[in-house]
Amino acid sequence: MANEGGKVFNRDVLIAGDGALYVKDKKVIGENGAFVNGAAGALAKTAAYTMAAADSGLVTTVTAVGNTVITLPATVVGYSFTIVNGATNGVGEISVDPNASDKIVGGSLTGGDGKKFTNTLATSKKGDLIKLVADGVNGWFVTEIVGTWAAEA
Repeated sequence: MANEGGKVFNRDVLIAGDGALYVKDKKVIGENGAFVNGAAGALAKTAAYTMAAADSGLVTTVTAVGNTVITLPATVVGYSFTIVNGATNGVGEISVDPNASDKIVGGSLTGGDGKKFTNTLATSKKGDLIKLVADGVNGWFVTEIVGTWAAEA
């Protein structure tokens, strides 16, 4: 995967310097935030959204200004979601909200049941991301995190 002056998150995900999103060497979201050539494997969101089973495994790029809440479904073994901040630095805050009986844990953060993880507005940067995998019992585990995220108290 070419690093066109962008952020490489892992071997599969890259946000290029021009704002385009690549998944597994395929350009899926162009500089304007629109899907490219019927790309699969990615979602683009400009407002609050509730993730569905069919979204598991997809990369979701949020380009909204202000606070946007991405709600997770109840934990099911193997579900995984990658949520990327696609907004300009300092204008897009993303909160990831688990089911009331599920936690998000990982990195240096531990949340309680139903507590959000937030990529705060003041520190948000285009390309910040959180990747979560469900265990089917307790909730969601962070397998990758980029940027500054805070756990709700």
